[in-house]
Amino acid sequence: MTQPYRRYRAPRVDNAALVEPDWSGLLEAIDLQHTAPPRSDVAFFGEPLQRVAVEARGDLIEAAERFTSQYADLAKRADPRGPIVLSGHQPELFHNGVWFKNWALARLGRDTGAAAVHLLIDSDLCREPSVRVPAGPYEAPRGEAIDYDALAASVPHEERPIVDRERFGSFAQRVASSVAPWIERPLALDVWRDATEAADAGQPLGEALSRARHRFERGEGSPSLELPISQICDTRPFRLFLLELIGRAERTRKAYNAALDEYRQAHRVRSAAQPLPDLQADGDRVETPFWVWRTDDPTRRPLFVTHRDGELLLDNGATGAAAWSAAIDAPEGEGVELALARLGSLRERGVKLRSRALMTTLYGRLVLSDLFLHGIGGAKYDEVTDHMAERLFGSPPPPHAVLTATLRLPLGLEATDADEPRRLTQERRELRYHPERALGPAAKGLPERAAALLAKKRRWIAEGAEGAELAERHRDIEAANAALRPFVEGRAEEIDRGLQSLAERRVTDALLRSREHAFVLFSADDIRRRLLPLAGWR
Repeated sequence: MTQPYRRYRAPRVDNAALVEPDWSGLLEAIDLQHTAPPRSDVAFFGEPLQRVAVEARGDLIEAAERFTSQYADLAKRADPRGPIVLSGHQPELFHNGVWFKNWALARLGRDTGAAAVHLLIDSDLCREPSVRVPAGPYEAPRGEAIDYDALAASVPHEERPIVDRERFGSFAQRVASSVAPWIERPLALDVWRDATEAADAGQPLGEALSRARHRFERGEGSPSLELPISQICDTRPFRLFLLELIGRAERTRKAYNAALDEYRQAHRVRSAAQPLPDLQADGDRVETPFWVWRTDDPTRRPLFVTHRDGELLLDNGATGAAAWSAAIDAPEGEGVELALARLGSLRERGVKLRSRALMTTLYGRLVLSDLFLHGIGGAKYDEVTDHMAERLFGSPPPPHAVLTATLRLPLGLEATDADEPRRLTQERRELRYHPERALGPAAKGLPERAAALLAKKRRWIAEGAEGAELAERHRDIEAANAALRPFVEGRAEEIDRGLQSLAERRVTDALLRSREHAFVLFSADDIRRRLLPLAGWR
């Protein structure tokens, strides 16, 4: 049975990590899963999961070694029959909380002998090609976005070329110049040569970024391999998995939507778009949890399927010139191999079928690996995956791990007193409603009218009031407060300036103390001194 929903929180303190289960639990989970008896209750159109997994894992390791060897020397070959640990993320300049997973992956590969593979989720959209950096003088910092390419249409990373080669090439120097008051030598300066070499070789934007990062990891001794998820989606085992889900599209849709509904109820989420939108149906035409696009039109759209007359009719839901449709044999009996062959021919014609988020990790956990390393966001989504898989296959896929870390830029800033705004706000309220308390000995030298009003206020407070007296009591107290405020006005203005300064400081702190600064802003020495030991790599 699936576990109850968990709530994970990233560490609030600097130089801290979240690892669940703990390191010993991770090692135990890999061993238990790899030595567990193969599941006999899961098959994809009659092909047992164990047989699918053997082929899929062989394809994974072969493709990952081929991909990684384009830019790294592989001294040792991985064994696809041994344990496999996976992680994955979009090919971006992510923050150190994400990068922590890569170093943890390397550690687990080293300590267990498992093949460690990081998946580049290149089916996700490439949006803003920029990073946020602290800029300006040390005394008055500001946030600034530094782009590493020009804006372009949001297409999957797989299809996103580098648009402005000159801008891409100058990125590291622009980052170094911007953060000069803060960081002496950001990592961007050390890794960008590898990124530009990949760009010169014609690699997509995401692969150029990932290659630079991964070569640094390999230089630090990481045994991990990398592979775009797009290459996995073009293998026979994945197509068989896809057929299992789209060939029984209505069952898949119901399981998917029921798991989302269960999640929303458990978390009291009202939005139908969170954590993901439901799959839709229009009669016998059903939306599936996969994407489709063409190389000549790389706009990512949902894949729809209609089961009719022994065929699966596929379409992308678009109209006009963007519309696409195709038919494949219904995957029943001998039709399975025919359907697989037809899917292969679609790819040869430039049609790409790719997994959505939940399908990516379901396939990764159920078929490809003995342990999948998630961040907090992925773990939240995979709670839905677990409940969906239980409906589809009778039980969830093997457990996943949750890892992240908090590593802030080492700026040498003094910590802000979190209670100071509350204290000042309370003092400002006291000046408004009890100004006499701030006057101290000065209250004895008040003008006659103010002293008389204060005496009346104190009498009302001491004796109380009821009925018709309440309105009179309120008027007298307000009059006393108004008469006394001019005598504390200086302190009130001082507090207002302090609160304004604190508000501005909070904005600055949110920028400077963010845990989401891209890893390329940190120095290589800082990464080696703090992040690697945090993951147990050093």
